Amino acid sequence: MSNVLFINGWGGAITSTSIAALRNDTIAKFGRKIYAPPPVNHQETGLILRYLEKWQDVQILVGLSCGCSTINAIAAHAKKGERIPYAMYCSPSIYCGLGKVPAIVERATQVTSWGLDFFNPGSRMLVQRASGNTTSGIDEIQTSSGHGFTPGAAGVRERLWKEIERTLQ
Repeated sequence: MSNVLFINGWGGAITSTSIAALRNDTIAKFGRKIYAPPPVNHQETGLILRYLEKWQDVQILVGLSCGCSTINAIAAHAKKGERIPYAMYCSPSIYCGLGKVPAIVERATQVTSWGLDFFNPGSRMLVQRASGNTTSGIDEIQTSSGHGFTPGAAGVRERLWKEIERTLQ
């Protein structure tokens, strides 16, 4: 079994639907092979850490906007030797202190919003390896979606599902 945790940003009801829809589609595809609770708010670090401490199976993290920053922040609290096989950073924001991807994250994807995004002007690649991290593989899916709506963009679902399937083998 794999656990998939969806972490929402500040977006509120409008953009929350995009990450919730990705979660619902993912549950429909994998059923009982995964556990994916409802998306949590990026500020609920205590709840997120309790999930990660409780779960004994593989953990995949999907962040939206400020939720991307939470991925890197909570990875710092992982137990020694623990691995996060995949993290997806949807619409990372320059205003949320993204931080750098720690070596505990094996593979990561930045899902970039359109070039006029106020939260990432010019669609820059914000997801970078932390100092000393030479192992995390990082790729990018460029979209024409507005900030917060990238979870519904073409190729995003397929990329996430490919990584989930990899962990279930």
